[in-house]
Amino acid sequence: MTHSADAFERLVATNAALQQRIDELEACTAQRAPQIAPPPELSPHIGRLLDNLPGMVYRCRNDPSWSMDYVSAGAEGLTGYDPDDLRHQRLSYADLILEEDRARVWKHVQAALDIDRCFEFVYRIRTRQGAIKWVWERGWGIYSDAGEILMLEGFITDISALKTTEQALRDSEQRYRHIVESSHEGIWMVDADGHTTFVNSRMAAMLGYDVGEMLGRCLYDFVPEEWRKTTWDSFGQGPQDAAEQRDVCLLRKDGTQIWTLLSIKRLTDGNDRPSGLLAMAADITDRKRMEDALQNLAISDPLTGLLNRRHFYQLAEGELERVRRYRYPVAAIMVDLDQFKRINDTFGHLAGDAVLQTSAKVMQDQLRSSDILCRYGGEEFAVLLPETDPITAKSTAERLRRSLAAQAVETEQGSTIAMTASFGVAALSPESMLSLESLLDYADRMLYVAKKNGRNRVEVWDAAHSASPPAPSSVPPEALDDGGLAEPG
Repeated sequence: MTHSADAFERLVATNAALQQRIDELEACTAQRAPQIAPPPELSPHIGRLLDNLPGMVYRCRNDPSWSMDYVSAGAEGLTGYDPDDLRHQRLSYADLILEEDRARVWKHVQAALDIDRCFEFVYRIRTRQGAIKWVWERGWGIYSDAGEILMLEGFITDISALKTTEQALRDSEQRYRHIVESSHEGIWMVDADGHTTFVNSRMAAMLGYDVGEMLGRCLYDFVPEEWRKTTWDSFGQGPQDAAEQRDVCLLRKDGTQIWTLLSIKRLTDGNDRPSGLLAMAADITDRKRMEDALQNLAISDPLTGLLNRRHFYQLAEGELERVRRYRYPVAAIMVDLDQFKRINDTFGHLAGDAVLQTSAKVMQDQLRSSDILCRYGGEEFAVLLPETDPITAKSTAERLRRSLAAQAVETEQGSTIAMTASFGVAALSPESMLSLESLLDYADRMLYVAKKNGRNRVEVWDAAHSASPPAPSSVPPEALDDGGLAEPG
């Protein structure tokens, strides 16, 4: 390929020099009277010039045989035949032109002569050695004073190397286009201004468009608003040869969003200036959904959708660190559904599950987005209330208690289950910071006090008014559940 490229460059340079010489010859021709025979005053200098050109300078008659009256020495290198064979009509130049190209050559020349224009075209000849060559010809007519065509003059040169290079480029382009269009990944190119210059069919289909609909459009048209600055503006800032990869959300034509894994490489022009980006895109929407589902399973309770106990501790510990740093109050609530064992025994576990799910939703709807709610275990829930004093914490617990008591659950058998819950609240001032475990333990002790005092109520421990809540051992037997187990009921 390098050899072909070098040959192509040499051919381009030679043709440029040739064009200049042809222009000079045309000017000379225009200044002299038309002649049938080659000018006898042709100087040795001009003769050497014509003979040294990389091709054949000719003068011929406008007949189907292209009968030559003059050809330069370059005819031998071009055709393999001695110039005299062409000059003395021992050989017809038309016979050298491939038969399938002859009619086209004749038609092209006559059409140019009809409008007094130069003709320029490409065709094939067969050399004396039997080789097929692609040649480029440029010529013009010589007219009498009366406007009759007398002769044709022109130049013919070998462009087989150029044609070979062109074919190789076409073959290469076709191969790469086949690879690009057969790819399971989307391929996307944008210019320096972010406008789409190329997409393959896979990329367009991924976003629900036809290829033509994407061309020319800004890449921001395909990116959700919230992703524009955080994603695209940072691409292409690394080393030129490095490809960046990240998960990016894209916007489909129908307004839905998909997740893609984008590999993006910066493109530059010949002066190493940014000229755009090349992106390879794989649809990872299903993978993302699975990751989100696994992540959700890892941090949430599968029945209620609330945080699980482990993740609650992680978030709550982080919140207590901020409490200690900024010295604001905090409170915790422990919640236990009343008579839950009896609900399961009477209505079945499916009804019990429905009660848990309904309770979780009611409390979630009543809490702030900054509050941290989890299913602590069984029928027990825990809440951490940042920046909350004892009075507000008690008010929040009362609101939750009333909301649960007002919400009934319908069973599949048509029965109605009334729900109540007991609440224990522990509140800390900035001066009385405890560990998370101690805070929840104190709230849990107050929960047992609420059970002892009749259920469906709120009991509060405030560090400002009491050193510690009642010890767990002080909880009387009547506060235990119906089965005699040492858990609230």
